[in-house]
Amino acid sequence: MFDKSERARIEVMASTRLTRSEVTELAADYVSSGSAQAVQPCVAQLVRVAFAAPWDIVEIFDAFERGYLGSAAGLPIDLSAARRAPLKLDRTFWDAFWSVVDPAEPSRDALDFTARVASLGQFLDPNFVLAAADASILYPDVHSAAVSGEPDYFQISELSRSPVGSLANEFYRMITQNGFDLEVLDREQLGLKHLPYPLDFINAKMLQIHDVWHIVAGYETTSLHEVGVSAFQLAQCGHSYSAKFLAVVVTSALRSPEGLKVLLDVVFTAWRHGRSSPPLISVDWREIWSRPLKEVRAELGLQPYESPYPADLVERIRAAS
Repeated sequence: MFDKSERARIEVMASTRLTRSEVTELAADYVSSGSAQAVQPCVAQLVRVAFAAPWDIVEIFDAFERGYLGSAAGLPIDLSAARRAPLKLDRTFWDAFWSVVDPAEPSRDALDFTARVASLGQFLDPNFVLAAADASILYPDVHSAAVSGEPDYFQISELSRSPVGSLANEFYRMITQNGFDLEVLDREQLGLKHLPYPLDFINAKMLQIHDVWHIVAGYETTSLHEVGVSAFQLAQCGHSYSAKFLAVVVTSALRSPEGLKVLLDVVFTAWRHGRSSPPLISVDWREIWSRPLKEVRAELGLQPYESPYPADLVERIRAAS
């Protein structure tokens, strides 16, 4: 549990914008010292950009990556046109945030945790959604993909007829063998049509292709790789939920020095992977469904994620405890 002084310190740090060089230096200091307290200001910046400053996501994550991994990958993405007057995080937000980071009762499952993180959106500055929309449209290929409108639903019957060994067949087997829904959550129930452009498109698209990206980008369906694919998604298109999810899980990990290092290793190697990979948001997956995964990756110019740890590390630790 975070005590009151720790919470207050993180809240204050999240209300102040650090420069790129400050974040890089602090991240490098953490690498040298291994002190969770040394990296608290950087983690607080992840909270700030996720919930109050989406126009700073790339700058802060790139700066963190540079200090943590020694360099930053990817072509420049300038989100400065989306910058607004500072958005406030009030007491109501912080109380809700800590209830997710330090819950009285642990989440029942992944979907319950997703719902808890998503619920934080109701406590944000009313201008946050428009700011997130303005920032998202500046990511590569987002506008050209979003103008086509809401993506059509995939059909399980179509997937079931796909050739063995094809990307579509890999996706079909993932869904059916794990009992997954074809889309992560019901986009109609979530009311995504009411979000401003292009958030309506991005959120619907990510529900649709989240598991496709797991396969094609090389992320397994484990706890650790869910963190990784979230960083990949955020780097690719500024996916707002992914920013929130990462801010919550990294803040929570401040309580465990060993766990924090593992988590940051995955977050920033996956962020680097997303930044150095070609944009995938505009790919028409139906056009390449029938091809083997290796051919799809070659055509897209996409290298699979190289995980610094076994993908099921968290599950192994839980089983041993």
